[in-house]
Amino acid sequence: MNFNDLIGLARLTFRNPAQAVRTLQALDLPLAARWMALAVSVLLSTVLMVLIIKARPDSVLPILRDVPMQPVAYVLLQLAALGIGSWLLTVMGRAVGGQADFADVLLVVAWIELLLLSDLVRLYLYGFYFFASKSLTGSRSADQVPHDFTAEAAWVAE
Repeated sequence: MNFNDLIGLARLTFRNPAQAVRTLQALDLPLAARWMALAVSVLLSTVLMVLIIKARPDSVLPILRDVPMQPVAYVLLQLAALGIGSWLLTVMGRAVGGQADFADVLLVVAWIELLLLSDLVRLYLYGFYFFASKSLTGSRSADQVPHDFTAEAAWVAE
């Protein structure tokens, strides 16, 4: 599976979720690889969160401001919560007639976490930038573009 396959699978996830799950299942990944996928998504989201907190500490909930000081604990907490959540989904699903096994639920949870991560990256870089540092806009400034970035920033802050 290459990057283009991942993009195609992401699109399929939103167009036809059941088919996307069948595609994930067809990969026939061992349980260790499924845990590894979850771990990678949690590690990446933690790194992104630490970078965001360091760059904009005022933009996060106060309880999350300590994450940069204890990232390993945060990763372990997320892994435990997602693992237990996957197990609970499996048990509750079987209680109401579902047939999924823990490995498949874990894989779907890991995939959803990766999708959420990709959206966070896009949201942070492009959604709330407002010409703050010109790092993405080159030499132009906000007053050279026909858009009210101040009003937009105020709206987002609400």
